[in-house]
Amino acid sequence: MEKYFLQLKDSLNAKDIEFEWSYSDKLHDRFIIADNGWTIQMGRELHYFQSLEGEYFQIGANDMDLRPCLLTSFDFYRS
Repeated sequence: MEKYFLQLKDSLNAKDIEFEWSYSDKLHDRFIIADNGWTIQMGRELHYFQSLEGEYFQIGANDMDLRPCLLTSFDFYRS
């Protein structure tokens, strides 16, 4: 994951967006804390796309805009 986060950080830096992350051995949840006071948490974390179950020659295999999703919720909190 470190490699991919570094790639994302470099890409965002090119748009003057600062990206930081941290890991916790005690916390499983994934969330985003923005510098404007908002926290965004997904009910299914990052696993909301339906599995292709090995069938990679179909719509949505490479374009996530076309991949079926599982039902989930997003919670937005303002600090």
